[in-house]
Amino acid sequence: YELSVYKNDDWKLVIPPDKKIIGIGESIYGSKTMNHIEMELLKALVESNNCKLILFELDMYDVFLWNLYIQGIVGNNYLDKIKEYAVNNLLSEEEIVDFLVWLRKYNESKQKKVTIQGMVENNYNTLTNPLFDYVYAFYTDSSIQVIPQLLSYIHQGNISSAINLVRTSRELEELMGTSAFQDLLYGLLQMTRYTQDVEYSVNFHRKRSHDFSMYKNIEKFINQYTEKGETTALVAHASHVSKKGDISLFPNINSVGYYLKWKYGEQYHVIALHTGEGSFSTEATNQDPYLYSVKALTSPPNNSLEQECLKLQKPCFYYSTSSMNKENMFYRSIGNNYLENMEYQYNCFPVHFDGFIFVDKCEPVKTTDINSQTVVPDYRMERTNILKELHN
Repeated sequence: YELSVYKNDDWKLVIPPDKKIIGIGESIYGSKTMNHIEMELLKALVESNNCKLILFELDMYDVFLWNLYIQGIVGNNYLDKIKEYAVNNLLSEEEIVDFLVWLRKYNESKQKKVTIQGMVENNYNTLTNPLFDYVYAFYTDSSIQVIPQLLSYIHQGNISSAINLVRTSRELEELMGTSAFQDLLYGLLQMTRYTQDVEYSVNFHRKRSHDFSMYKNIEKFINQYTEKGETTALVAHASHVSKKGDISLFPNINSVGYYLKWKYGEQYHVIALHTGEGSFSTEATNQDPYLYSVKALTSPPNNSLEQECLKLQKPCFYYSTSSMNKENMFYRSIGNNYLENMEYQYNCFPVHFDGFIFVDKCEPVKTTDINSQTVVPDYRMERTNILKELHN
């Protein structure tokens, strides 16, 4: 595959046809450049590798709404909700929206459409309450009366009653369709683990480990949405999709990629994204009036992946780790919370990744206009008014 913006560069990435679970791991959050590369790779996987499921390291409940958009269930007005979510999560609004518009159009002519889902469900946002919007998207004046009651339960946070109502309503499944209905029920069941634990007995890993929880969600969606011969793509931070990763602060808790490698073996293939210079967006300090700020990348240290790649003086290229020496080296890894003294990992890079894309310079996601003092919309009152209209 050649990235459209780099057509004149002499690199090409080939993913063998036997690789069915493709991990795309960004080494830096808050980079518009990396978001662009990710979306270009996803387009290529959809068009050339029979990719039918795309999973993002994003909130599962919000991405439910994204999926409604690409399936053509909701209108273009939902792009405003997507833009708001993107810009508040260190994502490039421009790149995400462009990709979703492209995918919606792609799906229009396909008998089996591509599905997108989120891997993360460990922090349901009761303020924005995305499941309310998800259910409300299926409401029409002639639709069944179970929807207003279900919306009331979700609005009140009465999850156990919502689960019981969904499980006993055949009409709701007929209205929503089986896949959307199953996503709704699954989402409600996951909420109980972080509220009341209504009927869900979970082990330590599932409740405490972010990566193991994401792995279980990935498994659920792979089983639900893909068939033999189809490809699944994951987009997450490189530390999560790493094939041999353990979370150093928590012994015996491993990365998503560790579990996927254990489950799928050689079918799991990981590509990391790295950059040499430039800047990125990250969460701001308490002294900053904005929620996010832009920081410059520090110069790569000696014996680092980034330093060696910059010596090649190529703007962008792909390199397979199969020909790399299996020796420890530094490589950049920046998450949501930037700590300058923890910008690099020191490890055996080829053990963790099958290859990497390197771009010499990156630009940040544009988020500096988000002021921490901005008045938050009154989502709860908005939903209260919707319920009043429905019951009237």
